[in-house]
Amino acid sequence: MNDLPRPELILIRYGELALKGKNRNAFERKLVENMAAATAAIAPVRYERSRGRITAELKRPEEEADAPATVQRVARR
Repeated sequence: MNDLPRPELILIRYGELALKGKNRNAFERKLVENMAAATAAIAPVRYERSRGRITAELKRPEEEADAPATVQRVARR
């Protein structure tokens, strides 16, 4: 049995997106949309973007949201 507490917040650092022009926001939004689609069936997650980082907050940490499965699913995409 795992006695570690489940995380409520996951920090996702994806590094520099090599983009020219002013389309960085569009690519970051699409990345968040794809992560939300990948995790929708696992746990309710709220994503927040800031330059170079995305935070994923489990909406109901008191419930049995599967944070390790969420991390694995996002990393696989």
